[in-house]
Amino acid sequence: MPIRENLASNLRRLIQRHASVSAVCRELGINRTQFERYLQGQAMPNKATARLICDYFKIDENVLYRERARGSQG
Repeated sequence: MPIRENLASNLRRLIQRHASVSAVCRELGINRTQFERYLQGQAMPNKATARLICDYFKIDENVLYRERARGSQG
């Protein structure tokens, strides 16, 4: 799976645990339109933005981009 699709899939999974995409974007200080591009696999965050996202969700950057194992729930 391409890295953009991995990112999109992982972000969508992480977002599910939060009130809304808008709330996450506000807390991160990220433009909602740009964040939607990440969620749709249309764009990749730069290094600084990726670090911000990882810090917010308390994950390692590798987790953000890796392909999830088939059947994985977590």
